Amino acid sequence: MKARPERITESEFLWQHNQDPMAVDKLAEGIRKFAIDQENWEKMIDELL
Repeated sequence: MKARPERITESEFLWQHNQDPMAVDKLAEGIRKFAIDQENWEKMIDELL
């Protein structure tokens, strides 16, 4: 059985996350791409209706 990871607070998580440039960049990139995809889906749905 695997041991559970140590619990951390939200502020500790955010601090650790922001200390990792790759994590910050990839999260931002994913959000931007998701927003673009959502706009494309909305346009496609509007065209079909």
